[in-house]
Amino acid sequence: MIFQSALKADLAAALKHMGYPPGVNPPAKVTERLLSLFEESKTRLLPMVFHHTFPTQVTEDGQAIEIIGTEAAFRSPFAVEVLKGCCEVIVAVATIKTSEIPEVSMAKTLKTTEKTQRPASEQLILKAIANAGLETLVEAFWDFMAAQSKAGSLSNEFKGFNEETIGKKTGLTRLYLPGENAWPISDQATLFRLLRVKEPALSVSLNDSLMMDPENSLSFVIGKTLDGTFSEVHHDCGLCLLKCCQFRKERSASDTKI
Repeated sequence: MIFQSALKADLAAALKHMGYPPGVNPPAKVTERLLSLFEESKTRLLPMVFHHTFPTQVTEDGQAIEIIGTEAAFRSPFAVEVLKGCCEVIVAVATIKTSEIPEVSMAKTLKTTEKTQRPASEQLILKAIANAGLETLVEAFWDFMAAQSKAGSLSNEFKGFNEETIGKKTGLTRLYLPGENAWPISDQATLFRLLRVKEPALSVSLNDSLMMDPENSLSFVIGKTLDGTFSEVHHDCGLCLLKCCQFRKERSASDTKI
């Protein structure tokens, strides 16, 4: 499935992605160009999340989370710990696609080899806007899935569910990303293998170095909890081991989900 949303990017977050720390104001010309490109980005940047829900179960030895109906499993102790109370996982890849630049389209139409190149400063600003939009996109997706979980219930589509679980409403964990905390980034390849089978339209690729293209993309898992509990936040920087990250956010009362 594909979740789509209009571009919503926090300008303060965009400035942070441009290298301006909180409290530091950029030159007026930079702010003016940022606002101008932000308006243009609303028609050029396409936020979307490719996702599919898979049933899961803990292995008998408690050492892995199996994806029922596939040969895939998460064996990281961290992944097992945070997903052991879940009956399903939402595997997702969020990205900000860029529509083709009109000048380039015209060049192709005229069969010329010369393409219009944006100044490096504008490319930097557009990338910052895309990254800021990605942050907002994943939160909007979490909110959407939470609303669905509260409104719906488990189906009996998958084997492994019994009379105690069918028809039960589920909760939702926060986002978990391979590569954060003690979850090896190598499991990112597992996420992509699972999703490609169910979502052939997936437009994000993963190379052998586990780098995504487009770069402004994010792969993650959200667990559906059988006890019906919901995470207070869609993402918690406090659980990340990278304490010096410039994008680290401290939790506040406004982060709490209702």
